[in-house]
Amino acid sequence: MKKPIFIILILVLVVAVAGSAMMYRQAKIRWSKEAFDQEYAELQAEAAKKEGMLKADALREAGLAQVSEKLKAAESAEARALTAAETFFGFLYMNTKARVAWCRERGVDIGPFARAFADYNATELKRATEVFAANGTDPESLWPMTQAGMMEVVAQDMQGVATSNNIPLEKTCAFFNEHAAEIAPRIAFPVDVKAALMEGAP
Repeated sequence: MKKPIFIILILVLVVAVAGSAMMYRQAKIRWSKEAFDQEYAELQAEAAKKEGMLKADALREAGLAQVSEKLKAAESAEARALTAAETFFGFLYMNTKARVAWCRERGVDIGPFARAFADYNATELKRATEVFAANGTDPESLWPMTQAGMMEVVAQDMQGVATSNNIPLEKTCAFFNEHAAEIAPRIAFPVDVKAALMEGAP
């Protein structure tokens, strides 16, 4: 069998620690859908400047650059960990919520892939959950705000998977299930973001 090629996007949920996408209440941080939508629109605009690149690739590159900048700007290990945790949940929800929903709309249950993905990233999930708990934030609160943007991105991503693996778009969901054990570790969480997330972990 030909070695699969995977094109996977990371939808960046990161917002500046002191930026407009976070609102402060009792020294804790909460998110607003309007602020997320603005951040996502700015990310798309930045991606549009990258001429000669596929939209999916440009969006991913712009997103990774945004994450890197926000990590550098963070003033403490705790702030870096929160930024990294936000990014992780975007990474997680892209694959365990948005991709699952996209396939469900097409009559395919990719629960086997979603479970394999969550299991592979269990250590990072535990740490990101701890970081959010320390901030008084429920990670599930991010999904309603980011769902529309993620569904747009996952549609692009599944088209990329179909093209790069030379399979029909309607077969991509089954493809994720069939190759779940192989795909899960290939969808790599950025090394620098993982380091920021795990910094200071017990």
